[in-house]
Amino acid sequence: MKWLKTVTIVLIVFIAGSITVTVVLANKFSINKGSIKGTGFIIQELNGAGNNNFDVDDSGNIYFPIITPIDNGIVVYDNNGDYLYTLPILAGGGIGVKIDENNNILVYNFRKKLITQYNNKGIKINTINDEDYSLRADYTWTANQNFRERNDICYINNNGTITKEEEGEETVVFTIPIWQRWYRAFKLIMILSIIALFLRVAIPLWTKAYKARYG
Repeated sequence: MKWLKTVTIVLIVFIAGSITVTVVLANKFSINKGSIKGTGFIIQELNGAGNNNFDVDDSGNIYFPIITPIDNGIVVYDNNGDYLYTLPILAGGGIGVKIDENNNILVYNFRKKLITQYNNKGIKINTINDEDYSLRADYTWTANQNFRERNDICYINNNGTITKEEEGEETVVFTIPIWQRWYRAFKLIMILSIIALFLRVAIPLWTKAYKARYG
C-alpha cells in the first residue's frame, strides 16, 4: 500500500534527522570539559542534569546523579549554573547523591547497598556497606522531593530549573541548557521512530508467517 511506503519513508527521515541533530549537538557542546587537576573527571554529561535527585554543597554547587547506557556518574554545576565536571561512577543500577556536612560527596549504589565517599576533589576516601539500609533511610536518596535545604537556604527544583530562596529573596541558580533539552527531544524522537519502524516491518512479516503456517 502506498500509505505504508509513505510511513516508512517518513520514519526513516525522522531517524536519520534525529541522529544527525543529536550527533551535531553532542559534538558541538559536550566537548566542554571540567578540568580539575589530579582527577579522572570526564566530559560533560548529556542526559542527567535537572532531575529531582540532587544535592547542594556549602558553596552552592549542585550535584546530579546520572545513569546512561554508557556512563554513570555525578555531574556537578557551580552556583551560577555553569558546568564544572562529572565524577565517573561504576554502578550497575541506580545511584543517589548526598553532600555531607564536610562537603564530601556520598554516592549510594542501590543494587550493592553500598555508599562510597569522595572528597570535594573527587578522590575516593571511604566505602560503607549498608546491608540493613539504615543509611539509605537516613536521607532521601531518590527523587521523591524537589527541594533541598543547606545552611538555611532552600533550593527548589521546578521542572529542571532550580531556584535558591535565601532571606526572602529568590534567585535562579540552575536551568537545563537549551541544547540539552533539544538533545533529549530529538533522542526521544529517534527512539520512538526506531520502534515504530520496527513494528512497521515486523508486524506484516509476522502476519504473513502466521497465515502461511495456519492458513
